Amino acid sequence: MRALTPGPLSSSKRITFHHNFKLTKPEAKPKKVSKPKPKKPQARKPRIPTHTPEERKDLRRKYDQVRNQTVERKDFHRRQVKKVRDERKAAGLCKTCPNPAIPGQARCEACRDKQNQSRNRGTEGKPRHPKLTPEERIEARREYERVRAQTPERKEAARLRAQKRWQERKAARLAPPE
Repeated sequence: MRALTPGPLSSSKRITFHHNFKLTKPEAKPKKVSKPKPKKPQARKPRIPTHTPEERKDLRRKYDQVRNQTVERKDFHRRQVKKVRDERKAAGLCKTCPNPAIPGQARCEACRDKQNQSRNRGTEGKPRHPKLTPEERIEARREYERVRAQTPERKEAARLRAQKRWQERKAARLAPPE
C-alpha cells in the first residue's frame, strides 16, 4: 500500500478561508432630540377682492383663449370635432345640431340656411352676374377688347413706364460702387 503523503493540493481542492469571523454591527449613534420651536401666530389680513366678477370672468376667458392656442390642444380639438362630425354624419344627423339632416347632405334645413346667409353676407344688395351662354361670353369678350383697343394711351403709358424702369436699372448697374 501506498502511504498518503501530504503534498500540494490541486487548485480545485484548495481552501480559501480557514477562519470564521463574526461581524458585528457598528454602534448606532444616539439621536439628537430637538425641541420644537413654538410657531408664531400669523396675523391674517382680510382678503380684499382685486377684480370684480365681470373682470374675473373676462380674465378667465382670455386665459382660456391663450391656453387653447397650443399645438397639442388645437390638434386634440380638431380630432375630437372630426370624430363627432363623422359620427353624426353616419347616423344621418346634422353635423352642427342634433336635428335630422337633409337626405344626401350634412346639414338640416335651418343650419343650411344659416350657413348660406353667413357665406353671402357681403353680397346683399348687389346685383348678381347673369349666367351667360358661351356665345354671349365670346361676344362680351370681343366688346371688351374693342373698347380697350380704343384707348391706346394706356398701352403707351405702360410702355413708357417699362422703358423708364429699364433705364434706371441700367444706370444702377453702371454706377461705380460707393
